[in-house]
Amino acid sequence: MSCTLSCALVCALFYTLNFSAELEARPPIRVAIDPGHGGRNIGSIDPWRPHNTEKVYTLIIAKKIRRYLKSAGVQVWMTRERDEPLTLQERMRSASARGVDLYVSVHINDSRVVGPRGHGTFFLARAPFDESRLRLRDFNKETKGKVIRRNLELTKPNKLSPEALRELSPLLLDLIHEGAHQESLHLAHIVNSALEEFTPFGSRGVKQADFGVLKGNSMAAIVCEVGFINHPREGPFVTSSEGMEQVARGISLGVIRYLSLRHQLEFSPPPQLKAPSEAQRRAWLKVKPKPRPSKEVERLRARGARRDP
Repeated sequence: MSCTLSCALVCALFYTLNFSAELEARPPIRVAIDPGHGGRNIGSIDPWRPHNTEKVYTLIIAKKIRRYLKSAGVQVWMTRERDEPLTLQERMRSASARGVDLYVSVHINDSRVVGPRGHGTFFLARAPFDESRLRLRDFNKETKGKVIRRNLELTKPNKLSPEALRELSPLLLDLIHEGAHQESLHLAHIVNSALEEFTPFGSRGVKQADFGVLKGNSMAAIVCEVGFINHPREGPFVTSSEGMEQVARGISLGVIRYLSLRHQLEFSPPPQLKAPSEAQRRAWLKVKPKPRPSKEVERLRARGARRDP
């Protein structure tokens, strides 16, 4: 074996070992699952089962997502595990304080007029970007630089003096925020695409939105609207045991794909995360639509209108 080839092999081995060591030293990825609404903020009311509301369904879906992600080896934290009131700021601040890398908020859509259907995935719009950046700066001050310190630990730069760090903080926060915005875009597209494999009612695409729960974050964050609760076919599907299972599988697979593509992490999706057959999807679409809700239920739904995430 020539000397040149030997040196090349030694260098390749050293690089592989060094890269593996860096992966092992990397902090574990943590995913936050946020079941939308809770407490007196009930969300949308089920037109055909008015005693059930969005806050109940989102919690069921979130727990299913947690189960699938944990079985794949992903660390998961939920903003709530029971019916309790949480403000939008409390949800995001708790996630940031726990060093969460991904934030997925689960909701069910609703419409004033029956007709719209399909799931949609949202990330923070550019319009409220400055407000979101200021929230992140405020949170960094309140936690005595925790956002900055954590992101510096991940990138492992040369040591900086406290004075230099204070001067760099505004710029670093802006860079962190810009990076989170770009990663949110990638996460939204990957999760939305995976959801399309599991639900038969089509996709409304990836959109930007001014959702309060997405503001002031230092991580990739999205809101998943998994379908329309008042659609005569889609509503009964997304609130059924089978439908919530399919929605949870789609979101879980999307998160695992994102971690594999964007973080170069290898997770083995559980066997349940296999997309349903085309025949099964067609069968779901052929289910007899629900009749129009009574006027009493419509008045109840109007009084208990949902609040935006």
